Amino acid sequence: PFAYQCQVTARIGGDQLTAQGLAFDQPINVFAITGGTGRWRNAGGQVVSSDVRPTTSVLTFFISDLG
Repeated sequence: PFAYQCQVTARIGGDQLTAQGLAFDQPINVFAITGGTGRWRNAGGQVVSSDVRPTTSVLTFFISDLG
C-alpha cells in the first residue's frame, strides 16, 4: 500500500478553506479541515473525497465553527 500527502485549498464565497491529510489508493479518503481565511478562519471538521471516475472526485465538506 502507498499514501500521498494531500493539501487542499478551496475558495468558497471569496474566502479560503484549507484541508490536508493522507490519501490512500481507495475510492474514499478523509482529510482534516485545518482552517482558512475570512469567515472560515475558525473552521474545523473534515472533507470526504469520493472517487466518481478515475480522474474525478467529489468533495463533501463537513464544517464546524471552532471559534
